[in-house]
Amino acid sequence: MFFSKKIGKTKKEMLAFLMDHFFYNGQFAHRVKIHQLGLTNEQETKAFEMRNVPGFVEQTSEDLICDFSDDHPDYTLEFDGRSGGQLVLAQRALVSTEYKSWCRSCGQRNYATAIGEGLSEAESIIARNVLGNGRCWLAKTYLDQSEIKGIPLSDAEKLKLIEKYKAMKWATFDNICGFCGASGERGRVNFLSEPLREVKSTLSVDRSEFVHMDKAQLHEWAMLISDFDQCCDYIRNNLINRIDSCQVVEHTRQVTETYQTIECANHHDA
Repeated sequence: MFFSKKIGKTKKEMLAFLMDHFFYNGQFAHRVKIHQLGLTNEQETKAFEMRNVPGFVEQTSEDLICDFSDDHPDYTLEFDGRSGGQLVLAQRALVSTEYKSWCRSCGQRNYATAIGEGLSEAESIIARNVLGNGRCWLAKTYLDQSEIKGIPLSDAEKLKLIEKYKAMKWATFDNICGFCGASGERGRVNFLSEPLREVKSTLSVDRSEFVHMDKAQLHEWAMLISDFDQCCDYIRNNLINRIDSCQVVEHTRQVTETYQTIECANHHDA
C-alpha cells in the first residue's frame, strides 16, 4: 500500500519519487488512520475495538520501528497528528544517560561509579581515604595520613593516584545502594558500557533542496524513504494479521480496597 518496489535509477526519477511523496507538516509521512488503511468493514470494526486496549499500538509497531532504526540509526518513526493519524519519519539520536552503576538487588541506577573492586591494596587505601572524606583536602595533605604513609610507593606515585581520585566527582568507594541498602555481592556494580537513551526530534524537509542535490544524495534519500515506506507497510500488515487472528477478551478483576472510617460508641441519655 505504501511501499513502491521500483524506484527509477535516473536523477529525474528519484527526484520525482521524493517530490511526489506524501508530507505532513514538512515531514515524510503516511496517513494511518484506521479508515485510510484499506481494511474491510469487518476489519475496521475490529481494529477500532482493539485500538482501545492499552498497549495495542505499541505491540503492533514497536518491534518493526526498532528494526528500521537498527538499519538507519539516525532515524525512527513516530505517530503524529490528531489522534496519531500520521506516521512520520523523525530524527533519532542516542545520548548518554550518565548512569555509571546499578544495583544487583533492586535494579536502581546510580550516577556514581562504585570504586573498590579489582584495585590493588595500595590503590584501594588511597581511594578509600580520598573518596571517604569527599576529596576535600589538598593532594599533599593525604600523604600525611598514616595509612597512606605506610604504602610502599614513592610520593610521586602516591600523588598521581591521589589526583586521580580527587578528580572523580561522582564516585563512592563502597557499592551500597542508596535505595534498598544492598551492598557487597548484592550491591551496586558499574555498567560495562554507559547506558544510552533515545532522543527523537522532528525531521522537517524543504523539498526545494532536493532539486539542488546530486545523484548520489538523491539516491541516499530515495533508499531511506523507500525503507520508511516499507516499514509502514510492515506495520499495516502486522495490524491486519492481529485483526484476523486475535480478538479482544474482557476480564473481570476484583480489587480489595482498605479504607478508614471513624466510628463512635453510642451514648444514650438517662
